[in-house]
Amino acid sequence: GIAVTDVAVHKDRVYATDTYQILVFNRRGELIDQWGRPGDDAEGLDHPNGLAVGVDGTVYVSDTNHGRVTAFSPAGQVRWQVGEIPVGLQDESERPLVLPRGLTVLPDGSVLVVDAFGFELVRISADGEVLNRYGQRGVQPAEFNFSNDVEAVRSFVILADKENGRIQMLRLLD
Repeated sequence: GIAVTDVAVHKDRVYATDTYQILVFNRRGELIDQWGRPGDDAEGLDHPNGLAVGVDGTVYVSDTNHGRVTAFSPAGQVRWQVGEIPVGLQDESERPLVLPRGLTVLPDGSVLVVDAFGFELVRISADGEVLNRYGQRGVQPAEFNFSNDVEAVRSFVILADKENGRIQMLRLLD
């Protein structure tokens, strides 16, 4: 069995995150590829929780326990990573991402990532550069409290603001 945490569909492929890997199925449910493994190297994954696929087939993964987002080619090669693996549970050093969770690809090809412990949304270019950060911790509109997932719908961003017990519909302002 597998412990699926997220799925994404792109053309004739269905992608699923598992505890330490990405599984790729055809639409008949047959396993056709898999990549990732436990470990701290570039291909290593540790409880990925977010998965999205760009129009070009790039697979974006929130590698949650490693504190990073990884972009994979359609064949599973690492294209880039944003974030750093924490040194331990008490690591409070400044990092691009603290606890990345859900993510989505925006119409311009950039990736929007929920950083649950950073209490913000982080926008990353299709080339792996942090472009912007949105939000802060709180209970007011456009403030977040341990958000878990995000989805782009037309010109809006829909956010699962978990600990505030709500869904927020936002427009990003650059």
